[in-house]
Amino acid sequence: MVDYYQILVNFYKPIFDLKKKHVSNSIIEYFFNNRMKKNPLMNAMIKFSFYTWGDESLKITDWLEMDCVKKVRVSPDELKNIHCPVLALLGKNEGEIFKHQTHQFINGISSNKKDVYVFTLEKDGCSDHCQIDNRSRSNSVMLDWLDELFLHSCKPSDVTYVNLK
Repeated sequence: MVDYYQILVNFYKPIFDLKKKHVSNSIIEYFFNNRMKKNPLMNAMIKFSFYTWGDESLKITDWLEMDCVKKVRVSPDELKNIHCPVLALLGKNEGEIFKHQTHQFINGISSNKKDVYVFTLEKDGCSDHCQIDNRSRSNSVMLDWLDELFLHSCKPSDVTYVNLK
């Protein structure tokens, strides 16, 4: 099963550990904010996530308790219904839970065309989650994959060119 909440639990493990120990939210927020000051790219990604969830002023402790975050899961039966071509992207340094769920996802879908691309710092200049340390490389990999996908599935006679002059 692809379980977004489980990814969050592992990604934010130190924060969840503090919550389990019943540490106050203000201390957790202080810990989290200090951690984010050391990682401006991750901080920007978190702020963007809060924005997409509808509240830029959201605190990490509130966000992690939201029911909609806990319910973002895809069951094995739902995975089987995916038949379209799929490219899964993974950073080498993302950790075991991300690797495990990537393999579960790829092995669980019914697509005939399924690829996994693993980003490494040495080869790609990035290895972070969502390639936030080099988005242009991530885009390049995705667009190259799409080019290959559509060029192989498209016969030259299927292409219509338009003269824009």
